[in-house]
Amino acid sequence: MRQTPFLTGRQEAEQVYDALLHEALSSFKQSVATYDPYLDPLKNLADARRGVTLIARLDNSVLQKYAAFKQDLTAGCPNQYLYPVSDLHVTIMSIVSCYSGYTFVEQQLDNYCSLIASALTNIRQFDVEFSGLTASSQCIMIKGFPICDMLNQLRNQLRSTFANQPIENTLDQRYTQKTAHITCVRFVQPMANFAALIELLRGHQQLSFGTSVIKEILLVSNDWYMQKANTHVLASFPLK
Repeated sequence: MRQTPFLTGRQEAEQVYDALLHEALSSFKQSVATYDPYLDPLKNLADARRGVTLIARLDNSVLQKYAAFKQDLTAGCPNQYLYPVSDLHVTIMSIVSCYSGYTFVEQQLDNYCSLIASALTNIRQFDVEFSGLTASSQCIMIKGFPICDMLNQLRNQLRSTFANQPIENTLDQRYTQKTAHITCVRFVQPMANFAALIELLRGHQQLSFGTSVIKEILLVSNDWYMQKANTHVLASFPLK
C-alpha cells in the first residue's frame, strides 16, 4: 500500500499558498481579476456586512516591514486597495462570518467568552513567521507560517467547543480556516498592467516580513475588511 508522505505544518501551508498562487497567476495571465465593488469609490456602495471574529494583531516589527513594502505594492498594482497598517491582522477564526444586517447581541457576550476561554485551555503563546506573497483572483496576501502546531490546536478546540451550541456561529461555513496569512491588497479597479502584478508576486517569494509573537487573542465585531473605524474589541484573551 502506498503511504501518504508525512507533511509538516509549514509544508501543508506552502501547498495551500502555492495552489492559490498557481490559480491566481493563471487568471492574471488572462488579464482576469475579481474586483470588489464595495471598495470602489466610484460606486459609493454602503456595506452593511458585519460579523464577529477572533483575531491576532501583529508585532510592530512586522508592521514596519509591511509599511516599507507598500511602495512596491503600489507600483505593482496601482489604484487598488492597500490595507492600512492599522487594519492588518491574522484571522484565528470567524465566529460569525460577515453578512448584511448582522448586529452583535451584547447579552450573548458572556456565552461567547465562556466558550472561547474553554477552547483556549492549554493554548500557549506561539510565533508566526511571515515570508513571501500569495494571491487569489480577489486579493494579495502575505504568507504566514506558525512555528508550532498551537494555532491548529486552537482552531480544532474552537470547532469542538462550538459544535452543537445554540449560540449563533458560522465556523468553517464559508471556508475552513487553515493558514495564518495577512490580506494586504484587494483589487478594486481594472488592472492596467497584469505583467507588473505577476512580476510583483514572483519577485517577492522570499521577502521576509519577520516573526510575530501571538500573545493575545481578540474577539472583535467587524466589517468585511477589519477596518479600524468598524472594528470594536469585545474581549481579549491573553495567552500564557
